[in-house]
Amino acid sequence: AGFHYAYTERDVLPIYRDALMNTDMRVLVYNGDTDPGINSFRTQDKYFNYFDTSNGDINIDEDWRPWTLGTSHHRMGGYVTSYRARNASQAQFHFVTIRGSGHMVPENKPPMALAMIANFLGNNEFPIYEAPHSSRRRQ
Repeated sequence: AGFHYAYTERDVLPIYRDALMNTDMRVLVYNGDTDPGINSFRTQDKYFNYFDTSNGDINIDEDWRPWTLGTSHHRMGGYVTSYRARNASQAQFHFVTIRGSGHMVPENKPPMALAMIANFLGNNEFPIYEAPHSSRRRQ
């Protein structure tokens, strides 16, 4: 008497791989890092492990690092890593987390969602986060 869901695609990673290897399509996958339903660490591990075993066809373009909104390099937006096919001229696949967001990223963190989408659509690098210097003295 309940809803029954049948998977048609058990894993979308082969679809992303095909897009990276055979098209100029750019892909953005994002995840709120406090999403209890789709855990960002599990998603990250799945993507990293998949691309790391691609036999050199897909390579890391940018290592996992914090990104910022750009208006202030001291306000962390989350983390980003990028991949590209071996023969591509630029990164094509971006995995981005949004710091402090749950499942509904645009609702939970509108400034971060806007910055993420604007950077991706503008084909811009995600601005590098710079940790603020502490103004407190150590004793």
